[in-house]
Amino acid sequence: MRNDTRVQVMLIEPHRTFANSLSSALRVDGRFEIVAAATDGDAGWQILENHSPDLLLSEVDPPGRSPFEMMEELRRRPRPPRVVLMTSQLTPALVEQALRVSVDAYLLKSEPIPSLLDALDRVAHGQREFSPPVQGMLSTDATGRLVLAAQSPLGDLTLRQVEILRHLAAGRSVKEVARLMHLSMKSVDSHKYRIMQRLNIHNRVELAHFARRKGLLVD
Repeated sequence: MRNDTRVQVMLIEPHRTFANSLSSALRVDGRFEIVAAATDGDAGWQILENHSPDLLLSEVDPPGRSPFEMMEELRRRPRPPRVVLMTSQLTPALVEQALRVSVDAYLLKSEPIPSLLDALDRVAHGQREFSPPVQGMLSTDATGRLVLAAQSPLGDLTLRQVEILRHLAAGRSVKEVARLMHLSMKSVDSHKYRIMQRLNIHNRVELAHFARRKGLLVD
């Protein structure tokens, strides 16, 4: 974060009521400046290709490109934004995904707005932040890394495979997944086969049911 300016924030949020409430609070608060906003991940990524905010605030499961996919590419930048994921539904599978990509914060939208703003300020100054219910789900492994306290339901899948699973379970075709994730159709098909094999799932309907049971799809 630059020391002589307000924290520059980009928001990816598909839910209009929450987006308007948070945007208004950010504008009124003297610590932040909203430099860009989008309602889906595809539009958000187009903006991020040409902008480098201090903070990226994203719904954990927006339409289009996933913030988990974005983070893999953003981390390669010389000055990547710090990433805050927000959700109204707390599910272990998505918390685990956030930990895998070393998210800077995972916050519940149900927190009071002043609490969210204070958390964002701390994240902008280098801290990691997790809402109290999220903290209750976490533990540390032997290396000191944050992990889920309970056994992961998706531990046998790679990060990329979990993202492909989410896209397929949401009803996207192999061609659409390949386009969204910048992969070949052959690669997506190969991952799809291995995912189903590892999960002992035999068709797309079972795949969608599995993803919903594990909280990978947020309504």
